[in-house]
Amino acid sequence: MVGNRTHELPTNLIDGGDGFLQEMALWAFRVTGGYYWTGMLIAFCLVLMIATLRFGSTRAFAYASFAGMNGAIMLGILGLMPWWIVSAFIIVGAIGLASIIVSRLV
Repeated sequence: MVGNRTHELPTNLIDGGDGFLQEMALWAFRVTGGYYWTGMLIAFCLVLMIATLRFGSTRAFAYASFAGMNGAIMLGILGLMPWWIVSAFIIVGAIGLASIIVSRLV
């Protein structure tokens, strides 16, 4: 129960709708308003950044922001993330790409 509303699992997971994974993804979107997928994508980007820090902080940020931008665009197209959040990921991805280009020039 979330607030005063209950969010029941969809009943047509196996034989109806768009399939099990898509129905569960849409259910998670409806329950949290898209913030579940935003949190998962931010966690994925943080793991990527920490894993690539040995190559330098600028490269790590650029790689993680570019991967996050691509992931956000895909989740936005699937309808699992609000577009204003996708736009924020696109802006951060552009900053990451600009930072790697500027660091190469200097």
